[in-house]
Amino acid sequence: MTRRLSRTLGTLAVLAAALTTTGCTPGDDDATSAPTAPPETVEVTETVYGECVDGVATIVADDLDGPFDLGDCASVSIVGVDGSITLGEVEQLVLEGDRNTVVVADVGRVAFGGNGNTVEHGGDEPEVVDEGDDNTVTPTG
Repeated sequence: MTRRLSRTLGTLAVLAAALTTTGCTPGDDDATSAPTAPPETVEVTETVYGECVDGVATIVADDLDGPFDLGDCASVSIVGVDGSITLGEVEQLVLEGDRNTVVVADVGRVAFGGNGNTVEHGGDEPEVVDEGDDNTVTPTG
């Protein structure tokens, strides 16, 4: 029995030594390998709210102290609730909040993601995509 125990302990010692040296191979000493390029720098721009920047505006209705007038802007997104907003000419208007009232001089497309919003528009009837409930789009009279 002692001999068997000695043999088992000896085998375990050899295995332990093998495991501790595994992965200890010498590294690549090739001095001609090219250095790794640094990661590419990505410029992050700050989101500006309530202004049209490069044809895009985001309005947070919750932050408005009263009626808000933006003017012309190609793409306008309105988030938040209970805003009263007047816009100029807009190609695409997205309402992601609830109970906002928007009067727009002219709009090509209106998309609703929220509920209970009202859009009054001048110009031709816009394309409407309504993923919410109780939203209305009517011409100004």
